[in-house]
Amino acid sequence: MSERAGGQDWTFTLFDPDGDLSHLRLHHDLIDFLETWKALRQGRRAPARPDDLPGAFRRHLGWITLIEPAGDDYRFRLIGSHVVEMAGRDATGKRMREAYAPDDAATIIAECAAVFRDCACLHSEFKARAPGRDFIRIVGLALPLAADGRTTDMLIARYRQLN
Repeated sequence: MSERAGGQDWTFTLFDPDGDLSHLRLHHDLIDFLETWKALRQGRRAPARPDDLPGAFRRHLGWITLIEPAGDDYRFRLIGSHVVEMAGRDATGKRMREAYAPDDAATIIAECAAVFRDCACLHSEFKARAPGRDFIRIVGLALPLAADGRTTDMLIARYRQLN
């Protein structure tokens, strides 16, 4: 496990999904998301992208984001409807550098790179601007998907608003 603070309002923790998780803020929906992901691994470091990815994560669909590599950046391949509503915008198809301010984008890209490089799991807590509010607090998990079970080729993330 390693922990790094991103910007002043970002905290990222790489964690072992089979280890002690008591230090992470995990609500029941995030625990269910993690357990679903773990069940799909079938002994591998990461699950292959199942043909029925939406079916496997049906209970979480509106809260899921899929992230894929895009050169030296990462792209939002899909952003769930609840995440779009919470954020007040849809960044589907955009690269991190297009979707975030430069300092935030650099932090997020570095964390995504660690997950892709190490086939690691990431817990994040952060504040984000939201329509009609100064900030909302969000907690999330970003978990690797790997077509070959070893090499991360996509991240699946699940978020939860705390306030």
